[in-house]
Amino acid sequence: MTARNRPTVPAAAAGRGLTVADAMEPCGPRITPGTGIEQAGRLLADTGATCLLVCTDDGRCQGVVTPSSITPFLACAWYSDHSQVQDAMRRCDPFAWPTLALPRAAVTMRVRGLDPWPVVDEDGHLLGILTRTRVTVLLAAPDA
Repeated sequence: MTARNRPTVPAAAAGRGLTVADAMEPCGPRITPGTGIEQAGRLLADTGATCLLVCTDDGRCQGVVTPSSITPFLACAWYSDHSQVQDAMRRCDPFAWPTLALPRAAVTMRVRGLDPWPVVDEDGHLLGILTRTRVTVLLAAPDA
């Protein structure tokens, strides 16, 4: 890996003092819980995203939809016509907070199988996402 394509690592020593805020990435595409499953499938295909973040109209995070979570609904025309994103979304609450220690977040993600894990503020508004890849890179980085 060259210096050019190496992920950037915050100045804090690897794992010590790092928080979710240091590791979170910008949010990807968002969708509302009442959106149809077919529309969610098209959005995933059009954007090339690995997931859609499900948020209410006021920005409060509800969960995540992945291609694998909507595939069963798309397999049958009746289900794809009558199902909404809320039927297929994976709830990720409690969500990550920016102040959560990164090593603790890594353990939580591993134990609960969360990837990605939405990061929210104290009111539940979406701030970003935490991915297992980013967490692994930061925790494995040598001391600065």
